[in-house]
Amino acid sequence: MKGNILTHNHPTDSSFSKADIQVLTGSGLSEIRAVTKTRTFVMKSNKHFTDKKEFSTLKRDINKVEKKVMLDLSRKYRKGDITMDEYKSMGWDETWKEFVSLNKYKNIFTYEQF
Repeated sequence: MKGNILTHNHPTDSSFSKADIQVLTGSGLSEIRAVTKTRTFVMKSNKHFTDKKEFSTLKRDINKVEKKVMLDLSRKYRKGDITMDEYKSMGWDETWKEFVSLNKYKNIFTYEQF
């Protein structure tokens, strides 16, 4: 799959899972797309993570960002700033937006939503 684009569907209208990004980086895909009823999510990577330590660090960094984003969204939900449906649908999208903005990964990953 190295260098290719993988497109798959997400019937729940959500962005990528951690497993999707692990497939992108571990297999050397250049791009992965998730298509929903209303949106298309695209994550591009210019790096193939073959080193186990580096891949482990990537997974750890994703988990840290996810935890922070979900904590922020939980606070917004408890305050009434967002609905439960928004909370559920925003999690991964917000995680990937923040993840690609990290200095460590901003020149490796590109995330878009259409």
